[in-house]
Amino acid sequence: MNTKQKKKSKKKIVIWSIVGLVAAFIISAMLFTPKGPGDFEEEKATTGNITTYYSFSGAVEAKNKKTIMSEGAAQIKEIKVKVGDQVKNGDVLMETKQGDKIKASFDCFEC
Repeated sequence: MNTKQKKKSKKKIVIWSIVGLVAAFIISAMLFTPKGPGDFEEEKATTGNITTYYSFSGAVEAKNKKTIMSEGAAQIKEIKVKVGDQVKNGDVLMETKQGDKIKASFDCFEC
């Protein structure tokens, strides 16, 4: 190959490289530029209230609690209170089949 042909082939490579870069630039410009004002939504500023909600977890325990143990074996006939009931000192809590009544020994309004 002579020097004239080498120069022509190098020129062709340079020209086609420049053409390829320009084409890549044009294609990327078309893909990544916004298409006009329709792509954005307009929002008007308004004043309002800011509200914050809090959520906590934990355990609730009674201030006063007492475990009652029977002196002997007893069969319960009826339980007179339900979970969450407020009881006063002396209120009947349970009644045994033998007729004995088990009473509250203190007031419980928040138990």
